[in-house]
Amino acid sequence: MAYPADEGLSAVRKLKARLTGLSPKLTGLNAPGHLSVCSFRLQAGEEVNLILELELFVGNTSAFFLQTEGPGYFPDRSTVFLSFSDPTPFNEFQQALIGNLKNSLPALKRNMSVASMAHLTIARGVQVDLAPEVIREVNTLFSPERYLFNRIGLMMEQEGRMRELKSWMLRQG
Repeated sequence: MAYPADEGLSAVRKLKARLTGLSPKLTGLNAPGHLSVCSFRLQAGEEVNLILELELFVGNTSAFFLQTEGPGYFPDRSTVFLSFSDPTPFNEFQQALIGNLKNSLPALKRNMSVASMAHLTIARGVQVDLAPEVIREVNTLFSPERYLFNRIGLMMEQEGRMRELKSWMLRQG
């Protein structure tokens, strides 16, 4: 996952806080704002090599900026998100990271799923009938912002919950 700097995290947190009263079915409101890069299934102990590769990668990788464009909705995933006007910086980051991991850890190729579109999830559990209301609320609070994405994190599912195993700051400039 790639995370925005503190200003971006704060802005997304405010958006999410305003949505908490709309429906008890909304989920993901407590999760920090992030961009999903990819996911994979690991065998026991494989995370050690993955952490080493990520440490090498971040040492050579710069933080990047993305300009938010507005809210969108994935009906198949019941998710409201913020899209970006030009996702190129994220796409380049994602391609470099995935290429690096596939070359360094070939076993990941079989078990990797790549995020298909750069988006910042605002809420999950948004059924089609509630989507217009959630999007309206997001629009009342939304103003286009340029976010710096300066940190990546490795998430791991344990006991049915996601937790951050480790995170790294990207180079500035």
